[in-house]
Amino acid sequence: MKPVTAYEGATGGRNLSVPVAPATEGSLEAFLAGEKMQAAFVDLRAWRAAGNVKPFRARPFGYLEMTASWPEIADAFLFVRKMEPGEFPEPVPKDQ
Repeated sequence: MKPVTAYEGATGGRNLSVPVAPATEGSLEAFLAGEKMQAAFVDLRAWRAAGNVKPFRARPFGYLEMTASWPEIADAFLFVRKMEPGEFPEPVPKDQ
C-alpha cells in the first residue's frame, strides 16, 4: 500500500464510491488543505534528516487517522486535497 492521503472526497473503483470524510482539525491533511494545497509531495526523509520525528496525526493508509512518528515509518506521503474514485472502462468480452 502506498502512503497516499487526502483531505476529503471519495475512494473506490468501478461501480463503487466510498466517501472520505473531511480530515479532522490538527491533522496533516487539515493543515495542507488550510494552506490551499491541491496536491503536495511531503518528503518525510527530509523531516527525518532534520531530526523532526515528533508524532503527528495523518491518515495515509486507508484514510484511517493515526498518530505516529511518520518520518520513522514512511519516506514520503502524496497528498491530494480531494480524492476521486478511479474510473475504469468496461471490459471487452474475449470473443470481440
